[in-house]
Amino acid sequence: SKKDITTKEELAGANLEIWTVDENGNKSDLVDKWVSAEEPHYMEKLPVGEYVLVETKAPAGYLVAEEVAFAVEESGEIQQVEMLDDYTKVEISKKDITTKEELPGAKLEVWTVDENGGKGELIEEWVSDREPHYIERMPAGDYILTELTAPDGYSVAEDVKFTVKESKEIQQVVIYDSRKPSPPTSTPTPDKPEADLDMSEFDMFQTGEGMGILGSLAIALVCLAVGAGTIVYVKKRKKK
Repeated sequence: SKKDITTKEELAGANLEIWTVDENGNKSDLVDKWVSAEEPHYMEKLPVGEYVLVETKAPAGYLVAEEVAFAVEESGEIQQVEMLDDYTKVEISKKDITTKEELPGAKLEVWTVDENGGKGELIEEWVSDREPHYIERMPAGDYILTELTAPDGYSVAEDVKFTVKESKEIQQVVIYDSRKPSPPTSTPTPDKPEADLDMSEFDMFQTGEGMGILGSLAIALVCLAVGAGTIVYVKKRKKK
């Protein structure tokens, strides 16, 4: 049986071989080879002795398992041999570039890389949260992490290229966002030149607005005084 190490379910797509073992414990003769399916691989009339089960290629997203040595005994019962495959594990974090804290609200995508170095196939998309995004069973290879939209107040980050290795350890990828610069609260203006006049006071004087009753009476008295002087002057000219 070729099984998933976590679910213990039969795992299809692994290239497997069985070899005899010589007196020095080394692989000797190839006995059988096959590609695993959803049912265990069945063999009959295998001679009693020592053997080794070898995985030459694991299914996509899984890691090639270590060789499994086993012995076939003199028994009419079905003897079972099991090989477990581990898989890749990736954590993707969206963080504030200053605080290095997880940043929720960003829309992210992971793409494979095509032969020209561009985006190939969309693998997964999600919106970031307070915890890193966890992906299992990603095939080993190169990928592109893309931010479509940033959280409020942040700028969209550039694409991040990363590689998933054949490792059972958790592999971490981080993409950082920077805050947008804050706009100025007010725009400074230069001081008013001395030559500029504030015409509001002049207009008020012309129209009498805002001067009150006393101001209006004062203007009226001045006008009467000027008019009286003019009349006196004219009379004197005529008499002379």
